[in-house]
Amino acid sequence: MVNDPLAALPKVAWGKGIHIYDQDGKRYIDASGGPATFCLGHGNEEVNQAIKEQLDRIAFGYRYHFRSDAAE
Repeated sequence: MVNDPLAALPKVAWGKGIHIYDQDGKRYIDASGGPATFCLGHGNEEVNQAIKEQLDRIAFGYRYHFRSDAAE
């Protein structure tokens, strides 16, 4: 049997702003999120809406063959 070092870590369920929450509802400051999380936060409604609108148009385009206007 292999010892899984990740098994003891809390399981993240969701995030809002600078916080993440585990499956038991315990809140943590997300100090490991990366650049997008640090500047935008989790669950940013304005960003989420822009993503949804873009996904309704096209989900992915190769940047080397096409271009599009930047979302502001």
